[in-house]
Amino acid sequence: MEASHARARLGNAVLTVKDGWSVLHPAGSDTSADALFAYCKEHREALRAAVFSENPLLVRGWDLSHVSHAEHLIFEALGLGKMEIYPRWFISFNERCERLGVAPGGLVQKRLSRNAPDAAPRTMQPPHVEFGLGPHRPRVASFFCEVPPAADGETALFSFPRALELLDPELRRLLHTHGWWTSRSGTVQPATLRHPETGLEGLQLYAFSHGLTALCLDAYQRARAAERPDLPLVDRIVYSGPDSEGLTLVTGDGRKVPLGERRTVQLYRAMFGATRLHTWRQGDVLLFDNVLFGHARMPGRQPRLLHAIFAEEMDTRALRPASAPACVHSAAARKSKGAVAITLSQLGPGGWWIILATVMLFPDWCFQIFGRLLWAVNTSGNRKLGYAS
Repeated sequence: MEASHARARLGNAVLTVKDGWSVLHPAGSDTSADALFAYCKEHREALRAAVFSENPLLVRGWDLSHVSHAEHLIFEALGLGKMEIYPRWFISFNERCERLGVAPGGLVQKRLSRNAPDAAPRTMQPPHVEFGLGPHRPRVASFFCEVPPAADGETALFSFPRALELLDPELRRLLHTHGWWTSRSGTVQPATLRHPETGLEGLQLYAFSHGLTALCLDAYQRARAAERPDLPLVDRIVYSGPDSEGLTLVTGDGRKVPLGERRTVQLYRAMFGATRLHTWRQGDVLLFDNVLFGHARMPGRQPRLLHAIFAEEMDTRALRPASAPACVHSAAARKSKGAVAITLSQLGPGGWWIILATVMLFPDWCFQIFGRLLWAVNTSGNRKLGYAS
């Protein structure tokens, strides 16, 4: 049977692979979380293979009502490894912000998860990978749906191997002969990655900035008008991080060169051409490979409450193709900041221990006033002290 229509009943669950998704749903009347956990422990190998495949794993139809259920599923039942944990001072600040209603941008980082940004009509996130500012990142990105969107609010996945195929030969050659640079990590990285489970080669170029929003929106609208009329209408791509530079390549001998506007539009247009959309239901847990896929929140309406959970941290420089240029191979042995350290560096004062430790000394009433004025959200809707999109 074709992989796109495979179906296997194993015990009290059914794993169906169809239309680009591996869906694990109950086979009988027992839809309890405990039944799901027991099944996953017994069939870890098959389910992990689904996660690290071109058919992301969707766990649907089970009685999962709280993010703790999803955390247990991922780390205990499936046995996926935890990432580096954020420092206690950062988590404590987030917990207090949540309790007092002044979380930066509405986002709250917990020990093993955080909530995802709210949906907004005709507005989407830029395509991104989790912790894409440096080489250290999770292999697995997961989202748990506690409250499905009032309308639309899908999550888009972008297949990097398919996007690479959609580029014209000239741009593919350019990526194969250059490295990729971002100032956040200060490290030359591969411009393409070789996926360890499938052997597929996919895009790696990942950074975003205010300077890229207009180019990314142009690419989306071109793709929607031509190749992908099924994609929703988007008028705005929102980025609230501090960076402003464009995409930068590195020649074999180490010189930095801009990718340029025309090629940047082509790169994003290829990603949008390689889009698949997931529509959320309450209790869904979606797990996908953070090397094979990028993702983005699509337009929708609140209420929508998703929780993001990441696992299996690795150094993606280990996935560089053998044919990568010399600058990539020589940089692979150099130390780079970890995923959490690079993310905190992007937050400015919101990632400084001394700043957060100081404001944590404020009494609740003062903390709440300062939070509303300074870090919860500013007049343009961007976070001043908190996470990047």
